[in-house]
Amino acid sequence: MTILTKPFGDAKKPEKTVLPLVGASGVPTAPSAPTDIPHDDESAASSIILIRRARRISSATTYILFLIALLVTSLGIIGGVFYYRQYAMSRGHMRFHGFCQIPYDSSNINDNNMVYMNSMLRDDGMTRLNSALDSFGRIDDTFAPFQKEFNEMETRLEEAEKDVSEQFFKEEFELGLSDDENYSKIDVPVFRGQRQGRFLHDFRFNQSGIIDKDSGRCFLMTLDRDTVLPPKSLRDLIEKMWNGYYNINTNTVRKNMRVITPELKDLSDVSPRITKECEDMKIYRLEKLVSGVFKRSADLHEHAKFAEFGGNYISVIDIQNMEDIVE
Repeated sequence: MTILTKPFGDAKKPEKTVLPLVGASGVPTAPSAPTDIPHDDESAASSIILIRRARRISSATTYILFLIALLVTSLGIIGGVFYYRQYAMSRGHMRFHGFCQIPYDSSNINDNNMVYMNSMLRDDGMTRLNSALDSFGRIDDTFAPFQKEFNEMETRLEEAEKDVSEQFFKEEFELGLSDDENYSKIDVPVFRGQRQGRFLHDFRFNQSGIIDKDSGRCFLMTLDRDTVLPPKSLRDLIEKMWNGYYNINTNTVRKNMRVITPELKDLSDVSPRITKECEDMKIYRLEKLVSGVFKRSADLHEHAKFAEFGGNYISVIDIQNMEDIVE
């Protein structure tokens, strides 16, 4: 019979033996990560080269993209400028603006034209001469005889120019030559007692307007195509007159008109161009005077006539009842 002196579950487990690490000094130390790891020199150099090369490629790509963007922007600006110039030139070709001397009597225009050209030369030549004389001094005896002759020439040319001014009057033309802008705008100065005014002929609406800025009024009437040439034909005539062609019809046609009162309130059937030109002005409609006698003031009637040359005849618009709208 066997007697157990220790319980079976209390059997001693085998212990694990841990060997301590001994340092150089013999003192145990904790394990540490290795500090000396070998590197491959060729791999490191290759990595550096690849990094530098990538940076160079990135910089070059950025620079190229910047140049491309700059080139595209420049081409866009150049294209825009070119397109604008082409558009402006096309618009310029569709409009005409200029001044022209209109003779009262074209039958005796040849001599008058020569006098007028001489007077124009006087304006330029005498100005230069006087400027030169001022530079050298008028008291110089060398210029004294010439100065006397030039003074006499200037006097004669001034008299000739005065005669020409009584035979010519100057108009300013603005013409719309396209189908959308088919109009004539004519500024007429005061001549032979007629009132200064601006005529606007809209060929699309078949209407004519007289703009009287001095009195702040506008007059609307039907376009007379017998006396007012179309814009393109009028432009051709003006260019011929610039080249010395004066075989034109400058006979005077008088039109007796009357004002229809009150002023127009509904402008729906009025040319938008005339409406814009007469902005902030009263607009009255004119009609031909068939019959009737109006008692007029002589002083007032002097300012009731408007005249223009629209390419054929000199039209004089005589408003008979201006007193009805004068405040």
